[in-house]
Amino acid sequence: MPYPEDLGTECQQAEIDDPSAALFLATANDQIIGYAHVLVGMVDAHTAFLNRIYVHADWKGCGVAKNLLENVVRE
Repeated sequence: MPYPEDLGTECQQAEIDDPSAALFLATANDQIIGYAHVLVGMVDAHTAFLNRIYVHADWKGCGVAKNLLENVVRE
């Protein structure tokens, strides 16, 4: 299934460059296999918004998203 237009490379780069965001990476064999994009401080210093979570298709069902979410909450 192709990505919608708003999830293209330019959108992803803008999200990565956003200073109000935190990016959590999941890696395996020196490759990025997933990420969580979190917007912080939008309402106050104690709030965060999980904007996006992505796991490469080859890794779905392996607990990658669960581990990413646990890292986000712990942080």
